[in-house]
Amino acid sequence: MVTMALDYKGGQSRRPIRNSAQLELFATTDDDAAAAEQLEVRDEREERNGRPHFEALADPPATDGRGAGEERSVGAGDPGNAGTDRGSAVRTAHGAEDGVSRGVGVGDAGMGFSPDRGGDGPAIVRGLDPEPGSPSASRDFRIIGAHRIGEGSLREKARANLEAIQTLKSIEAEGRDASGAEQAQLARYAGWGALASVFDRDPPREWEQAAEDLRELLSEEEYASARASTPNAHFTSPVVIQAIWQAMQRLGLPAGAQVLEPSMGVGHFFGLMPEELLPGSRRTGVELDSITARIAKYLYPNATIFAKGFEETPLPDNFFDAVIGNVPFG
Repeated sequence: MVTMALDYKGGQSRRPIRNSAQLELFATTDDDAAAAEQLEVRDEREERNGRPHFEALADPPATDGRGAGEERSVGAGDPGNAGTDRGSAVRTAHGAEDGVSRGVGVGDAGMGFSPDRGGDGPAIVRGLDPEPGSPSASRDFRIIGAHRIGEGSLREKARANLEAIQTLKSIEAEGRDASGAEQAQLARYAGWGALASVFDRDPPREWEQAAEDLRELLSEEEYASARASTPNAHFTSPVVIQAIWQAMQRLGLPAGAQVLEPSMGVGHFFGLMPEELLPGSRRTGVELDSITARIAKYLYPNATIFAKGFEETPLPDNFFDAVIGNVPFG
């Protein structure tokens, strides 16, 4: 097994990385332009159902030094990210199998168990071999530069988070797959690690509307789960993910591998997996936070995704060819 992990504490550095590799990664192509056009699509359904007050996030920042509009990524220990009631990184109680519907890798359903199997052994993660002639990961999302993953100010990221949650709820309510435009919206969900102020008991003025919108969108259990995730919800930037995948290839990872991501967030490692590794690959992800795991499921429907803690996930021994990720230790 090849294992690759990089302790990249807090996600991006305070100063944006500007080098030729990053510029090449996000060079504009015809596909980028098409994706950018998709990002502007808004379903009439959202207009009927009403949208949270995202416009309020564009208010000028307060003079308390928080700098809500600053274009920087904030780590878990950053003073500007501290709140009076942030909660701890402990597991919160959820409903049956975290309340995740439609077989998002929870329980035995869809995981290759025989109905009459005995014992509580590890899960068999789908088939070892792809169906003959079937394209690999054909329904799974692919990240390109036009999606602007990880970009934007804190205020823009909060707005994108709220829109992604609303999109998720609409898809689940209608019991269908996500469209391409909806996947592009879901992929911009950045977690709340750098935005923990929205969970303050008395949030700063510039975050009051976002905090109110978030409470309206999430159930009590979902809110508690999201709040508990803030110490660790710092998603890895695309330029770092690409570098880790390049290292995996240099270590000899071939196409058609069984790959595990034990702390996947919304799945950016899957979305940036090199094209040459995709044919025949099987990908398994684990994510503790309920909303984040459900978003990942709609982004990567061909993957197996567990919405639970990694220590509680039943996985077979000597099964995976590679384990990849960038857990924000600390």
